Amino acid sequence: MKKYFPALIIALALTLPALSVTLYVPGQYPTIQAAVNAANAGDVVMVAPGVYYEHVEILTSIELIGMDMYNTIIDAEGVDKCVYINASDTFGKINGFTLRNSGLDYTGGTANCAICIKTYGTGNWEISNNIIKENLSVGILSFGNGVIHHNVFENNGFGGGFARAIFASSYSTNTIAQNDFKDNVTAIYAHSATVSVVIQNNIIIENQVGIAPANNTYTIAYNDVWNNGTNYSGCSPGIGDISQDPLCIGGNPYCYYLTATSPCIDAGHLV
Repeated sequence: MKKYFPALIIALALTLPALSVTLYVPGQYPTIQAAVNAANAGDVVMVAPGVYYEHVEILTSIELIGMDMYNTIIDAEGVDKCVYINASDTFGKINGFTLRNSGLDYTGGTANCAICIKTYGTGNWEISNNIIKENLSVGILSFGNGVIHHNVFENNGFGGGFARAIFASSYSTNTIAQNDFKDNVTAIYAHSATVSVVIQNNIIIENQVGIAPANNTYTIAYNDVWNNGTNYSGCSPGIGDISQDPLCIGGNPYCYYLTATSPCIDAGHLV
């Protein structure tokens, strides 16, 4: 005879993780914010190509995924932020978008930018495979932990304000790796209250300022920092850094793929 143990079965069921759900924009939800509001921790919000004039606030652990980084666009229309991660102890991803036209000044007590990670040194967010461009003040503003990799930063900071493509601020522990920076006011800035920042394997060209840490808790290595108004401000080249034309394909819009003779090929290092 089979014996059942209902209490044990219930206990096991309670310990199993809930299955994540994928919410589709605009197929199921008309806006990104509507899908984000409906999402539970661990869910995925999948966004189809289109231009979304929104200021998205994230309050839970989710993945926000664009289907095409060139054509899935969050446009802040010159005010506020494109994406605001505004909850401690959250984890997630922002991947596959163009994020543009965030505003100057402050909204909700926090400087405006394309992506703000306001988790106060907790959680962990992965920001990858995005184009972050034409934001008036800041591209990514971090008060939290995470990895920022394989993004393109162009023409950020020309409206004034903090004027940085990446601003690693207080509480933050960030790895900034394998990104491309071109034509920004300052490419990478680390605040004096940053916990730690690793800047590695990036191509940083033709910005007004390349790398500018205001603390001593940084690691700089294996970047190509070339033809900026000032390549390094408050720091020196790190181990493996070079300063040579990366020989990207170029063009308009600029293509960051490397040509066969690029000095950056095989010049990086595993993060």
